[in-house]
Amino acid sequence: MEISSSVLGLLRSRRSVRLFQARPVEPELIEAVLEGALRSPSSKMKRPWHFVVVSDPAILEALSCSKPHGSSFLKGAPVAVVVLASACDHVRQLLDIPDNLEVLSIVGLGYPDEQKPPHAIESLLQGRIHRERFSNPAPC
Repeated sequence: MEISSSVLGLLRSRRSVRLFQARPVEPELIEAVLEGALRSPSSKMKRPWHFVVVSDPAILEALSCSKPHGSSFLKGAPVAVVVLASACDHVRQLLDIPDNLEVLSIVGLGYPDEQKPPHAIESLLQGRIHRERFSNPAPC
């Protein structure tokens, strides 16, 4: 099986951005990213994730101090998405995963032996998106 050149090109050119222009991200682009996140695969369609969308500069600055390394770029980001998911103790024990790490996802690789239609946009769990704080669900 051959990987499409556009997918492979995207993977090869992907880089983590840590310096952002001082301009807002269009709401349509944020919504497209969130729709992609809501369409992420999950075991048995449990969809255990929540996404907190943060655009408040004060909260972004506080988030930039959340780790000793690798979070300072958030201070200059116009938007951040915090991904939350329920952890699986069975996987933690099975794979001897240290307590300081969380299981966010398990991705299966292989060749598909079925064809399924895409999920209807109405079936996406919009209530799993929160604005600025977890306690603020996004309006439907």
